[in-house]
Amino acid sequence: MLSGLSFSRTPCRLLWLVPRRRLAKRHPADEETDMVNLPTLTADQLADPDLRRMMEKSGDEMFGVFGHQPELFKAFLDFYLDGKFRGVLPFELKELVRLRIAELNQCHR
Repeated sequence: MLSGLSFSRTPCRLLWLVPRRRLAKRHPADEETDMVNLPTLTADQLADPDLRRMMEKSGDEMFGVFGHQPELFKAFLDFYLDGKFRGVLPFELKELVRLRIAELNQCHR
């Protein structure tokens, strides 16, 4: 055995390396951090007309947060919307999993 690593075989006979050390703890919400706080744009502040229409239709603040970089956000949406609404698993199940993960991570938005 290598120092700090344990080995195990999965049913499909792949070898996985699993570090034994714990992941670093997150900063508590009340601690000061070096994170940037971007203002959430309103629909009127979005420069891109497509994103503005989507935000007005959905009301989702995600557009106001990521609207600072419209071209990057549009590329992300191409990926995200396919994964959210297409695929093998039904949308409803994906939403339940997303909500459970948010609950486990104490995300209340």
